[in-house]
Amino acid sequence: MGNIHLLKRENGLAIQAYEKAISIDSTFVKAYGDLASVHISTKDFEKAVSILEKALEIDSDFSKGYLLLGIARNSLGRQHEAVDPLRRALALEPKNADAHYRLGEAYFAKGDYRDAIESGKNATRLKRNYHAAEQLLGDAYSKLGQIEDARNWYARAMQDSRLRDYCKRQIEDLARSQGQ
Repeated sequence: MGNIHLLKRENGLAIQAYEKAISIDSTFVKAYGDLASVHISTKDFEKAVSILEKALEIDSDFSKGYLLLGIARNSLGRQHEAVDPLRRALALEPKNADAHYRLGEAYFAKGDYRDAIESGKNATRLKRNYHAAEQLLGDAYSKLGQIEDARNWYARAMQDSRLRDYCKRQIEDLARSQGQ
């Protein structure tokens, strides 16, 4: 029922359904993950963290739980706490492009630009046209002063209309900073 409500964008009813599922079977980690996803989508990141910590106590191999925990902690600005669960998600699912990207986000926010580049490249190798990861790579290369690499990644990311204006502005700023 939670999934049906979620498809209808009835977040409150979805939350109730997932909570009911958990009350019936307190070991049903998928319900915890789905419940946490709703809280992440409604920007209640603290609640999502709390739910995911419970789920991971139940199942320490719940890779989606680690990924969601990393996303929630990143969103709270707690990147130093996001890195370990994201690494754990990747240990369980090494080919998870989203986990690589989210780990790159955490590294970038911490100022670990080289690690952000490594994670971003892993994400783009695993998922074609992963424009958010391409933007991340542009940002990280820009921070390292590797202007040509930054431009190239921004140009790729511009294929996504949601990122186009940001990437275009970044390329223009790079050109201005080089006096072009």
